[in-house]
Amino acid sequence: MSRCVYIPLLVLLPLASLAEEVGPAPAGPAAPLGLADPALGAPRPPRTTFTGKEFPPPGSPADQALLGELLVAHAAMLSERAWAITATRRLADGGYDRRLSDLAVARPPRAVRIEGVRQRLKAAWDEVSRIMNAPWLVDGRIGCRPSAIEFEVHMAPEVARRSPDLLQGAAARARRCLERQRACVDPLERANRALYAAAEEAERLLGAAPGDDRAANGER
Repeated sequence: MSRCVYIPLLVLLPLASLAEEVGPAPAGPAAPLGLADPALGAPRPPRTTFTGKEFPPPGSPADQALLGELLVAHAAMLSERAWAITATRRLADGGYDRRLSDLAVARPPRAVRIEGVRQRLKAAWDEVSRIMNAPWLVDGRIGCRPSAIEFEVHMAPEVARRSPDLLQGAAARARRCLERQRACVDPLERANRALYAAAEEAERLLGAAPGDDRAANGER
């Protein structure tokens, strides 16, 4: 059986025409890139299904659990990809790499420290971009939605009783797709967390007042 591979037609950074898909950070101290920590955007338990029905729909507990996993994984994929797109665009638009390089030149006593932060930010940034631009085992725009909808339709009690074999086949396809999707999303999730941490460190340095060495030393 052929696998669905999503190969982006555009590189990540030129996606400037996209609307902001990630909301601003909560009120309070300035957040890196003006974004909330991606860990705070973890998908909540589903309330509706792929077909717009109330969750959980009628079906066996096992089928309901699988559908729930599919829904949560789908929301996580969209959230992580949107965060990555917005964060990398803001890093590019904000000239973070250049500004850190200039700061290292302007503050020779802290140049090694600042350059280390710049390198960590660049490495995290590159890793997010690499994952986003690499071939995915599922279509990064729709994930397992087609398989999940097929499964949801077949798990309806009247359909399941009439065609149990079709339900089992749909469930198996949905599980396989879920495994492929997680193999792509899990590394992006880790990379986004690393990028947020690196951006937070960079923001502390760039936001420090001239002569304030506490930020350059990583102190709050």
